[in-house]
Amino acid sequence: MHAGSWVAVVAAPLVLLGLLLARPAIDLDWENQQAHFWLVLGAAALATALGWAVSVAARRRRDARLFLISLAFIASSGFLGLHALATPSVLLGPNAGFELATPAGLVVAGLFAAASSLELSPARAQAVVGSARFLL
Repeated sequence: MHAGSWVAVVAAPLVLLGLLLARPAIDLDWENQQAHFWLVLGAAALATALGWAVSVAARRRRDARLFLISLAFIASSGFLGLHALATPSVLLGPNAGFELATPAGLVVAGLFAAASSLELSPARAQAVVGSARFLL
């Protein structure tokens, strides 16, 4: 990527922020529960598929740290899917699951991501990869 491209990538959000601050009337409020349900559920499904693909590669390579990263993807996307399913007025009425699913998923994903940063002995790494069928 050229330097000019990087400048555009960095500047675009700042320009948009400046525009919204200068003209707050253009910042519209749009709430559509059906659209939220399908967009978030689709994003969760895509993230789950990507996490699964990383998991397959990690197990093939017997890479425990990469496998733990795949679990972080799958956990966060699973809870994102729960958030979508709990969208008020789509399948359920107002509920706490809508608010709690995403932060809970990020905590679980964070634990897997933190575990992936640890140096594992070969025996521990083998145990992590060996437990894949129980963790997935």
